[in-house]
Amino acid sequence: MRYYFRSTIDRPEREKWYLFLFLLIWLGVNLIQAAFTELIHDEAYYWMYSRNLAWGYFDHPPVIALLIKAGYSLFPNELGVRLFTALMGTLTLMFIYLLQDKEKRSLWLYILLTTSIVLVYSHVGGFLAIPDIPVVFFSAFFLLLYKKYLNQDSLVLAALLGIVAALMLYSKYHAVLVLGFTLLAYLKIVKRKTFWIIPLVIILVLMPHLFWQIHNGFPTFQYHLVGRSSSYQFDFTFNYLYSQLLIAGPLVAITVLYAAGSYRPQNTFDRILKINFLGVLLFFFLASFKGRVEAHWTAVAYIPLLVLAQKSCLGNPKCLMWLQRLYLPGICLFIFLRIALIVQIFPPKLKLGQELHNWDQWAKQVDSVAGGRMVVFASTFQRPAKYSFYTKGKFAHSLNSVHYRKNQYDIWPFEDSIQHQRVMLIQGVAPKQTMYTVVGEKYGYEFIDDYGIHIEIRRFPHHSYYPAKYPTRQY
Repeated sequence: MRYYFRSTIDRPEREKWYLFLFLLIWLGVNLIQAAFTELIHDEAYYWMYSRNLAWGYFDHPPVIALLIKAGYSLFPNELGVRLFTALMGTLTLMFIYLLQDKEKRSLWLYILLTTSIVLVYSHVGGFLAIPDIPVVFFSAFFLLLYKKYLNQDSLVLAALLGIVAALMLYSKYHAVLVLGFTLLAYLKIVKRKTFWIIPLVIILVLMPHLFWQIHNGFPTFQYHLVGRSSSYQFDFTFNYLYSQLLIAGPLVAITVLYAAGSYRPQNTFDRILKINFLGVLLFFFLASFKGRVEAHWTAVAYIPLLVLAQKSCLGNPKCLMWLQRLYLPGICLFIFLRIALIVQIFPPKLKLGQELHNWDQWAKQVDSVAGGRMVVFASTFQRPAKYSFYTKGKFAHSLNSVHYRKNQYDIWPFEDSIQHQRVMLIQGVAPKQTMYTVVGEKYGYEFIDDYGIHIEIRRFPHHSYYPAKYPTRQY
């Protein structure tokens, strides 16, 4: 039976089945991980987005909120929050495979690369409910359609590209880099009459979001363009450079980055991929001179990286040799880290993975001390979101000082609902009592019988919720 199966199905057909099996296993692991891993802080914050649907939010556009809303309506737990991002992450890997030239695809090399790169597990093909997953998904889909559009001048394809491009921007504003570098790599495309359908559709689809920005005073644009700026520190650039090596894979980073960067484009689409890859990395390198750059912001660059690295390594014996040698140790490391996300392997004192463990117990502890009062946290948008999630929707609010960065809690009208109510204020200006939580955080708190907006409360100093990493600042 085995001999018949292998002899009657040609190689491309077998690769389809192997690809399907690989993606099925990847999805299964993602769903298991999604179900048994506690939410990270930002996921809880985005879950709060989904509880208050809008055309935009202070930090990000609305796609992540819609995905969480849809999944959580099916499964009201961590799995539901991450359901659709886990599916998108898996489909992204399929799109990346299809971006390869059909006659030059190598499934085993594709699997070797995708399972060797750290960022693929988290922000490219991962399970976390964060905006990076949908923006990478729609970016990969956009590039796949664009590859076809280069060879086929079609009104339908142009309209589809416009819709997908708009969804990219609805996911995360970093999508503008993909659109800009794609256009820059082949400017002659603007001579096509159908091309102008793309920006027209983008503008039409984005109108509701633009109206939301106008109505709220462009909070997201101001935050990303101005609010993140700070005086330059060498650490910003240094951290950006070494973090890119870590997320590309602590063992294979140099091999993979060099392979993608040194590949010589063979056609127009290859040039588009390479300019996207190098352009995104260069853009954020320059951005590191303006402020702190998070390592995962370059996630969209990993679509062309995976395609170009495969093309480069396929004809390079040295590249293949190093990938094969470093593959097994890398996989063992990733398996260990995956388990560490679910089980608290590291001692609590090290604070490694603190964001992922015991927050359900933390919420019960805070709720028990609150004794039925509404809970208000001072200057943190993540703690109230996590409290609400792990208490099944109980109200919590963030009272932001003038020194703390603005966030969605400054836009939501939650203040009105807690006026003259009994609340528990955590980390306020003059806490009367102290509690030690199961996650290792120490809180000062006080009970307020008649909560109101007073300048005395607004002027409390910033209290750090990460004392080991960010020292408390006094004003």
